[in-house]
Amino acid sequence: MALGNKNDISKDIWTTLANRFPHIRYMSYALYGAWIMSVIFSPEMLSFMPQIEDRGFILGYILSGLPLSICLLMAAIFDRCFDGLLHKQSFVLGMSFLASACTFLLVSQIAMPPFLGVACMIGTGIGTAYVCLRTGIVTCELTGTRALFTLGAMALLSFVICYAIKGMPLPISAIVVSALPFASAVTSLLLDPNSEPEEDQDSLIPLDKLPSGFLVRLMLVIFVFSFATGIARGFGTSQPADSLLGFEPFVAFVLVISLLVSIAIVSRKRSVNVGAIYLPLCLVMAIAMLLSSIFGRITSIQGLIVGSLYDVFVLMIWCLLCELAGRISVSPTRIFGFGRFASAFGTTVGQALALFVIFYFGVEATLATAICVMASIVLILCFTLVLNAKTIEEALESLYIAHTRRSDQPKARAASVGNIAESASDVSLETTFSLIGAQYALTQREVDTFCLLARGRSVNYIAESLGIASNTAKGYTKNIYTKLDIHSRQELIDLVESQLSV
Repeated sequence: MALGNKNDISKDIWTTLANRFPHIRYMSYALYGAWIMSVIFSPEMLSFMPQIEDRGFILGYILSGLPLSICLLMAAIFDRCFDGLLHKQSFVLGMSFLASACTFLLVSQIAMPPFLGVACMIGTGIGTAYVCLRTGIVTCELTGTRALFTLGAMALLSFVICYAIKGMPLPISAIVVSALPFASAVTSLLLDPNSEPEEDQDSLIPLDKLPSGFLVRLMLVIFVFSFATGIARGFGTSQPADSLLGFEPFVAFVLVISLLVSIAIVSRKRSVNVGAIYLPLCLVMAIAMLLSSIFGRITSIQGLIVGSLYDVFVLMIWCLLCELAGRISVSPTRIFGFGRFASAFGTTVGQALALFVIFYFGVEATLATAICVMASIVLILCFTLVLNAKTIEEALESLYIAHTRRSDQPKARAASVGNIAESASDVSLETTFSLIGAQYALTQREVDTFCLLARGRSVNYIAESLGIASNTAKGYTKNIYTKLDIHSRQELIDLVESQLSV
């Protein structure tokens, strides 16, 4: 009884904070980004591999990036399993604590054997994968320019936090950096269930409404862009005396704030979406990858420019993933899992390739310049042939039109629900639901969900009534639609009415 009271008090405090500060949950994006940058842009704090000298940063990045990529991919493939876990406070806080603990051991410059340092790098990759996914689930309720400006503001905040940490003495900076993953998880959990978007299966857009193969093409472009960034960063950070890596947050800050101001001005005259940013960003990135052929070698300036452009690209892609995850009939876990996997795996492979070339041929090798030129060519082919700006704008337009049409149907749906209630005067609805469940081999949980769907209840209402996560309720709804071979709530209601008439 005492334990139950403590849980109720904890839940009340959580909800009160969420209601008092409704936008604080978006700070999870800022804190997550600040943690990533504080570690990446301060390679001198990764002191557990001094014998590797200048290649320690690249190898450390790979050791963290591989488990991160694997966890993201597994979550995307088995999204129905991970949906429930990512809505459990204990799991999210546990994974974030793992990331925080491993980060503290790495950045506090505690003497440790290399194998323990490697284990900590792997731990940060595993922990941050689920912090990232939880942040994606929270931010997917943002769409359009609201997503761009909200997440843009959070990105600016992350740059400020990063530089504030750099100005702190080591003991304090180590504690603050280590606390960021856990703080990100905590703020992401400050989500009042009543504030979640009321979305049911009808309001979600089928994947086939998007241009053919849109998601696969998007993931390929993310991978190529990230791969190019990994190469440039890997070669650029291999020259510590000439490294400009620490200036990347400042350059990225200037680029993001310039972007937001430009969009604010342009949006006064016409609508703007992330598709308008895509082409210029990819074009500048391709040109930046060619700088090595101009200077005759890979320079830290090239790494700085490419890295800063990648920071803006991540913001743009995150906004696009939010647009997709909030409106199409694919779970946010799958969308962000595949999207962030393509990004993390791309940069990791790029870093690995740079490490291989540096180790065997040296950073001054002609091969390094050739790789950058080839990456530029592949990038140009991707944003012109695989996924161009027009295709992205068509996809966003399709989402907007379909979402608008579906949001205009609540009155018709309410009328149909009323018809069910009237026609059920002589036949028990519960009996009808049970017969339909037996006929279409629905599980008991799916029957319970079906009963509430037929009565016009929202997915969030169903989740609360059955004591399950919202995404789990969405999963049951998708199963029902598949087994009954229907595609909308209206078809479900028509099926119940036809059964009642019999």
